[in-house]
Amino acid sequence: MNSSENKNKKVLYIEIFGDLATAALKFVFGVIGRSSVMIAEGFHSIADTANQVFLLIGVYSSKKTPDKKHQFGYGKEKFFWAFISAVFILSVSATSAVREGISKLREPGEVSNFILSFSILGISLIFQLINLFFSSAYFRSLLRAIKIKKGFFHKLDYIKEPTIINLWFGDILAIAGNIIAALILVAVKLTGNAIYDGIGSIIIGLLLAGFAIFLIKDVKALLVGEAVSPLVYRKIFSLISQNRDVNAVVNIKTMHLSPTEILLNADLEFKDGLSTEQIEKAIDIIEKNLKEEIEGLKQINIEAEPRNI
Repeated sequence: MNSSENKNKKVLYIEIFGDLATAALKFVFGVIGRSSVMIAEGFHSIADTANQVFLLIGVYSSKKTPDKKHQFGYGKEKFFWAFISAVFILSVSATSAVREGISKLREPGEVSNFILSFSILGISLIFQLINLFFSSAYFRSLLRAIKIKKGFFHKLDYIKEPTIINLWFGDILAIAGNIIAALILVAVKLTGNAIYDGIGSIIIGLLLAGFAIFLIKDVKALLVGEAVSPLVYRKIFSLISQNRDVNAVVNIKTMHLSPTEILLNADLEFKDGLSTEQIEKAIDIIEKNLKEEIEGLKQINIEAEPRNI
């Protein structure tokens, strides 16, 4: 197993431990203090924990050896389990937080144990900052590996690793949720109005829903067979066209087989007068150049095809 995969698993284990601990604390003191926003944050931490468990299953499942039924391997297992994770966040955690908030709006009741609640949020924030530190370190290493002179969002389009995208954005959202919960508790303490508690719970639920929808949209594209980005496509086209034996690029098709593996099928028209041996040599050179220049391009199929005029 490569270094990147080991980092991936290490980050997941750290985050599972941290989020499980904070979920337990938030639920216990949310119930004791009758705070909906604390309970909503408990659902948030449960969502994060389940999220990481699903992603960890994907990491292990994706390493299965290719077989007759799955000849390109099981790399898309990561995409599948990331999709399941996002659906769980939307259908369980987000809806539970919103439902808890609506219940609080209908029957505001009273919020107590503010000191304990703030203490738990403080402890939780420390855990989440540690999580963010590790996920950010891994995320930065992936960004540095992308050797293009583009901005952050352009580079982000190159990263097809759902695990780290999920964790990094999830950690930022978890910190935001903690801050929102703290602000809501301050509002309740200052005004004595528990309505704010319900509003805070709904806000956290909506944040979770938005995050889940973003993940579903992102992973769905990979799951059904997303092609490489236009920038990578243009680079593939340029590298092939530079070969002096190529007369025209007839067709290029690409697909992400896994976060680190790209499939390329290319139909090329070679110049007239080349022997079979010369065409085969040209194809070998093209494949070598493509693999050296484009990260993850491991499955390449090049066919000599005449262009239809």
